[in-house]
This record gives sequence, structure tokens and C-alpha cells, in this order.
Amino acid sequence: MNNKPTNISISYEASTEAIYELLNEAIKKPSRFINDLNFKRALASQNGIAKLEGVWECQTYSINKGKMTLNTLKKHTKNLFGERLEDGWDIINELRIDAKVAIESELNKKNKPLKSTKTGLQAIIKVNEDTLTKQKAVNFILLQALSGAMHTIKTVSETTNKELREERAIIGLEKLRAIVALNQPPYNKIKTSGTVVSIVRGEADEL
Repeated sequence: MNNKPTNISISYEASTEAIYELLNEAIKKPSRFINDLNFKRALASQNGIAKLEGVWECQTYSINKGKMTLNTLKKHTKNLFGERLEDGWDIINELRIDAKVAIESELNKKNKPLKSTKTGLQAIIKVNEDTLTKQKAVNFILLQALSGAMHTIKTVSETTNKELREERAIIGLEKLRAIVALNQPPYNKIKTSGTVVSIVRGEADEL
């Protein structure tokens, strides 16, 4: 999946969400990014993903990312992961590293040795160790993201203004959906069907 130049103006907040989506996409489906040289170069550094720009065409949607400074990207991570800026940036940076490893592992599959050889068994052990390390990283990210979502829900409960309460509730729900998206398919989506109690109005809603 190669990116194309973008000729539209993209807000910093939208670009921050875009890099989050791109990194998750690369982790889940690294084969799509093997030939994307610009994206692979960008993963080499924090500045790289901040300056990355373009449009990536997925199966059913597009991801648009504009160029920004590293400080601007760090600033806007709090809009995704709560007020704790440092934790929010840690999540993005962990995803960058995981995406880089995922693509490199995908490239190495082409030269994967046979299981029956000593080298092949060592390679399998290395893959399993990498998988375990990756899972630990994902667990860390999930804990950080859940903490941010819990903070948002807490602010909703403390907000007396109805419109502001609704706005913060929407933000909280989006954060929870983003957390779920970290999982591998088919566990990366929430089916919003059924009756729930609204945290905004305290009434039962049909979703």
C-alpha cells in the first residue's frame, strides 16, 4: 500500500489520528507496507513520522496525513489519549517501533529457513520471542490507553454543562474504539447493538 501526495489541507489533530491509524494498520497488515519506501524511512525516527505526509488508500477508506513538527505531534497526542501528554506520546512511539519490527519481520519471511534445520529452529524461537515481546508492548499500550479513557470518563461525571458533557462523552467513546482497534481481527471492532445506560444523560439508549 503506497502513499500518494496530498493536495488538501489537513488539520494537526486529523494528522495525529492518521499516524495512529497508519501505525496500527502496519502492525496488523505489514505486507501492505513492504513497498512503501517513504513510510518505512519515516519509521526510523520520531521526527520521521511527524514529517510524513500523503494519502494511503485502504480497502474501504483513505488515511490522510499532513506534515508537522515533532513538538506539534506530541502536543496533539493528548487529544487522542487524554491530558497526560507524556503517556500519549509513549503510545504513538511504541506503535512506531512495533510497526517497524512488523514490516522487517514480514520481509524476513521470504528468507525463512526450514524447520528441520538447526538454523530453522533458531529462527522459529526468535519469531516466538519477538511475538511475546510485541504482545507485552501491546499490553503496555492498552493499559496506557485505558488509563486515558478512564480519565475522560471521570471528567464527564464531573461536568455539569450538558453540551460539554456530551462532547466529552463522544471523545471518550472514540478513545475506547481506538483502544479496541489495537487488537487483531476480528477482535478489533465493537458491535454497538443493544441497550446501554448513557453516561451523558443517565438514561437507557438504543445503540
